[in-house]
Amino acid sequence: CDGTFFPTLLKEMSSISCSFNTRAKKLLELHMATGVHKYLIWFRNKCQGNNISLVEEGKDLVTYATVNAIAIRKILKKYDK
Repeated sequence: CDGTFFPTLLKEMSSISCSFNTRAKKLLELHMATGVHKYLIWFRNKCQGNNISLVEEGKDLVTYATVNAIAIRKILKKYDK
């Protein structure tokens, strides 16, 4: 069971980490953008219907990380029993 459990868990954790890093990088790029680049990003998001503010996106990202950390902790706790 250990032979398949931990590699599978590691794969899932890597997927979560990759998703978090991608979203955080995008959020940071939006926050740090200046001038014409900032306007182009804003305009593209407006055309695509992405009206979520940076603050809301940041809160969602923190919630995503927290929920996944709790889930991993619970999975490991159950496995340990």
